[in-house]
Amino acid sequence: MKWGLLSIVFGLSAGLQGQDSTVYGRHLLFGIGVAPSIGLGDFGDKYKSFSSIPVTATYKTNKNLTFGLTGSGYFGQNILAPGIFKGMTYDDMLVDINGNPAAVRFQMRGWYSMATIGKIFSLKRPNPNKGIHLRFGAGFMQHKLRMQFDSEKVPQLEDDYIKGYDQLHNGLILMTSVQYHLISLRNLSLYAGVDYGHGFTKNRRSWEYSLNKRDDALKTDRYVSFNAGIIIPLKIYKSTEARYFE
Repeated sequence: MKWGLLSIVFGLSAGLQGQDSTVYGRHLLFGIGVAPSIGLGDFGDKYKSFSSIPVTATYKTNKNLTFGLTGSGYFGQNILAPGIFKGMTYDDMLVDINGNPAAVRFQMRGWYSMATIGKIFSLKRPNPNKGIHLRFGAGFMQHKLRMQFDSEKVPQLEDDYIKGYDQLHNGLILMTSVQYHLISLRNLSLYAGVDYGHGFTKNRRSWEYSLNKRDDALKTDRYVSFNAGIIIPLKIYKSTEARYFE
């Protein structure tokens, strides 16, 4: 479904390119989209693929410089967690109170927020507000393993015990983004592009059961996101009395 949404956005973008728009100006740009992602590095060793729903608020100057804030949650089910219950039994399998292999489902949960700076390189014709938006960002990211299980049958994961398995990581994230923007005050405004995220995180739990010690290693959490969405633009007008939005 996510890839279908991307196809719809690209199709709408192609249909809107021939329509005129307002000339250069200052805008407030509010965006929301979908971003299926592929994990790389330490991130990819655990999260092969996941998704996010980025929300952005951006100020665009007369010279097409942009300053913004963006954030999203991380959601995923394609999880690799071999050996996470290492040492629990002779074959490293978690068992329930009946001695049977415990049914544990892993999911990815997390979030990020960051400030961005960039520039829209206008393609000018036929629409001066369409172009390539190059952004750089820095902020904070956090992620962990979410586990679903029958709590009455798996007491090893109840209460604070689960913190020794959920691998909560957080730290700095840097981002490079290249997007195609089609901004129109008369019609639907769209964007589509690719983001590259590079995080520097550490395990924040005091003990990692799978390692039988505290995990102090610095991780490189890299990923590539393919994103598309809609933009709500508000053009800022200036008069001698007041400043208002349209």
